[in-house]
Amino acid sequence: MGIVLRVVLIGGKPAVKYGSKIYKKVPKSTVTNALKNFKSKKMSIGGSNKVLLDKSAMKHILERHHPKYWTGYQDKTMFNPKLSINDIQNMIVKIVGNNKAKIKSGNGYAEINTTVNGKKYRLIIKKYRITSFYPR
Repeated sequence: MGIVLRVVLIGGKPAVKYGSKIYKKVPKSTVTNALKNFKSKKMSIGGSNKVLLDKSAMKHILERHHPKYWTGYQDKTMFNPKLSINDIQNMIVKIVGNNKAKIKSGNGYAEINTTVNGKKYRLIIKKYRITSFYPR
């Protein structure tokens, strides 16, 4: 479910190709509208420490790494277009839950390379805040 796609040139313009489907860049308002009801998520990692996934981070992730919300950033790996925003959030929650000790030992900083459902991903956390998540 998390196939890695890459940005390619089609007709001299950047696009994302998945099978026979081509995704062209979208206006930033597309992701803003998709996240209209998105609620920040705080994930407890023990003690008083919590990792935050906020709307700004999810916007960053979607604009750069999801074909349906891609705003034209090149040289980025892409999620499977079938993944929903909830699917991506759930993967992040699972990865944080499985790496609490690493995040705590790094004082809220971590680069986590992991595999979910057979696909490789990287999650980046700075100051107990998710800053990026993408397929590798």
